[in-house]
Amino acid sequence: MSSAKGSIARKSLIALSFIFLVLLFGFVPFIIAFLYGVSLGSEINPTFLNGMITASGIFLGFISAMSISRSELLDYADYLLITVDFAFFFITISVYIFPAQLRNIITVNELAWITGSLNVNAVTAIILIGRLRKFKNP
Repeated sequence: MSSAKGSIARKSLIALSFIFLVLLFGFVPFIIAFLYGVSLGSEINPTFLNGMITASGIFLGFISAMSISRSELLDYADYLLITVDFAFFFITISVYIFPAQLRNIITVNELAWITGSLNVNAVTAIILIGRLRKFKNP
């Protein structure tokens, strides 16, 4: 009985550590902007944003295809990580990018959010590939 609780506690700790790592990389663009002394309200050219949105969406598609094709190998921690990844992208697009495009004013804040989303997608993909490779090469 205690080994089952230990296993659940271990899986929960792994899931939380992955989520912390992913979210840490998600907020790196804000830290970089702060270190460079760039105001988040500074306007930028919107063409930079389109490439980042596309790249982030491609990563999400890759993660979706990977999770569908190997769904039998994924566990609770993996699905939680994928859910956090999708939530970060959805919040970024619906709360920050869409209203900024309606105002037709793109700032460093929106660029930082979509870059953070791209970082979250990349780190999630790296973690999932590493975990799925464990099953392929025991």
